[in-house]
Amino acid sequence: MDSSHNKLTEFTLLWTQAQPSVMAFIRSVTPQLADAEDILQETARQVSMRFDEYDSSRPFGPWAMGIAKYKVMEWRRAQMKNAMLLEVDAIEAIHFSFTERFDDWKEVGRAIDQCIKKAPPATEKLLILRYLENLKPAAIAAKLGTTSNSVSVRLNRARNGLRDCIRKRMEVGA
Repeated sequence: MDSSHNKLTEFTLLWTQAQPSVMAFIRSVTPQLADAEDILQETARQVSMRFDEYDSSRPFGPWAMGIAKYKVMEWRRAQMKNAMLLEVDAIEAIHFSFTERFDDWKEVGRAIDQCIKKAPPATEKLLILRYLENLKPAAIAAKLGTTSNSVSVRLNRARNGLRDCIRKRMEVGA
């Protein structure tokens, strides 16, 4: 095998391992899933273009996360007219948290999956409508034939239950 094939294999392995955590960071600071996916794609492109600059004696995930942070900042500058954006300080703080706990995110992801599977079907559906389909409570209420207030209360309970379940699973795994 030639060295370019080895580099591609190394990059692919490292990016595949880091990508879920990088996406989690991007998603946490980006209000719309479509925007987060666009930023992730730009991050992947930039990471692959700059892979020769990567120092393999250091962790790959935080390096890629740093590139993601700059891509989020670029996106933010382009979106400045939108008042719903997080402040730069908030993005910096979230980036720091994700980078510091980079290796924990796989376990958190597993805990989320397990807790969602353990949730009642109605709760699972509600979480999917809100967070995967990105619907607001009013749209969910229309879809489910209920009130927006009822959806908001149920979502709050679902988030609290999910948070408690995740914490318990993370404590057991620790």
